[in-house]
Formats: sequence, structure tokens, C-alpha cells
Amino acid sequence: MEFELTNKEGFLIILLKGRLATDNDAIEVKESLNEYLEELEENQKPNIIIDLKDMEFINSSGINFLVFALNEARIKGGDCSLTGISDRFANILLITKLESIFSVTPDLESAILDFKK
Repeated sequence: MEFELTNKEGFLIILLKGRLATDNDAIEVKESLNEYLEELEENQKPNIIIDLKDMEFINSSGINFLVFALNEARIKGGDCSLTGISDRFANILLITKLESIFSVTPDLESAILDFKK
């Protein structure tokens, strides 16, 4: 799996690419997320947008990473949004009832606007 972390308008954008099928696939992105969170100023809330438009496959290990990111953001007073999800992944969120805890938007711009509300 590949990933890119960028900061856009004060939001951390995590673009995931490829397959997120094992815990080992998520190690580097978890470490990068932890580094980002540690560097935040004390009063800065981490708002994270995870872009899944380039994901080919995601299973329970991938869901574990998404819940990890959501939990870490909320612990520090922020939140986590998902964008660019496929129909297949939307079904996984529905079956696991995770659609009720994640904000899901169709694209990056919608996610940013949703956070700004």
C-alpha cells in the first residue's frame, strides 16, 4: 500500500492507494499519523480526511486503521472524515455500522466544506 499525507487548509489529507489488507500495510501510515499528531500545538484540533478513491482493496485490517485514525483525532478534539469511497466499501461501512460514526463525503472539497460547517 502507498499513501500520501498533505496539509490543505489546515486539514490533514491522507490519500491511501492500493491494498490495505494486513496490519503491516498500515504500519507506516500509522507512524506518520502519530508523528503529525505529536507535532500539533496543544490547542490545535486534528481534522483528518482519508481519501480512499485510489484504494483497490480494504478488509478488516483497513477498517482497523480507519477506526484508529478516527479515535486518535477525537482524543485530541478533532474528527475524521472519509471521502472517495467505492460502492463496495460503502456496503462494508453499512454492514459494520461504521457509517454512523464516520462522516462520508463524495470528494475532498465536500469533506473540507463539511468540516467548516
